[in-house]
Amino acid sequence: NAALADLADQDPLISVRRDTRRGLVSVRLYGEVQKEVIATTLERDFGVAALFDASQIVHAERPVGTGSAVERMGDPGNPFAATVGLSIAPGAVASGLTYRRELGSLPLSFYTAIEETVRQTLEEGLRGWAVIDSVVTLTHVGFSSPVSVAADFRHLTPLVLMAALRRAGTQVHEPVERFGLDIPEDCLRDVLNALGAVRAVADASERRDDRWRLGGLIPSSGIHKFERRLPVLSRGGGDFESRFDSFAPVTGAVPVRERIGLDPLNRKEYLAQVSQM
Repeated sequence: NAALADLADQDPLISVRRDTRRGLVSVRLYGEVQKEVIATTLERDFGVAALFDASQIVHAERPVGTGSAVERMGDPGNPFAATVGLSIAPGAVASGLTYRRELGSLPLSFYTAIEETVRQTLEEGLRGWAVIDSVVTLTHVGFSSPVSVAADFRHLTPLVLMAALRRAGTQVHEPVERFGLDIPEDCLRDVLNALGAVRAVADASERRDDRWRLGGLIPSSGIHKFERRLPVLSRGGGDFESRFDSFAPVTGAVPVRERIGLDPLNRKEYLAQVSQM
């Protein structure tokens, strides 16, 4: 873990996700080549022989509607000395998470606890992927002095937020990249067929002498497969590059990522685990 944390500090494209329950570490990176570089670096610089599972494309979830929930102090089933109400709604594309609240009756440390927990909780949505492009509004608060502590709000907030998210619903999106491709003219048909096989769409083309320059969008999940075929299709004469562009709704089977840590979607289990903390 320390070695991966050191690498993440050196490279902003790397992020580490730890599953303490199963003893696993996930590393978010960009491309298969970077995975090979990390494996080599871990063994050379830290003496760690890392074993990687097959790579998985990182998806995201966007709310599809508006949902709200509130749990009040003293309500049956609420064991915390806190009242929290939250609503969640879709935000603008590429806006990330927008959190809204107005200062009121709570001590500032309690407001901070709620906001920090909202951001942490939305790292795993209904299907385990980070929730993006959303607006979360704090609608209700309450506490009892001197009984309430920040932990009451940290523990209650995930239950309220995920209840609101369930009512809003989410749609899983996959990452899409914009690509540029330069190939010999006589390879054009075969390359276009290969692009179509991985659901890529060419939306720009330009002929330059005996070569074609193509541009378009390709799902991140199809890049590795296409790159493996390109040298054969272009007889070694193709140049391909891509960069992240946007997220698009998943078609077909919806991928699910297993959750790590506490699961506020399972209220009974969540409360049992929190009571032991």
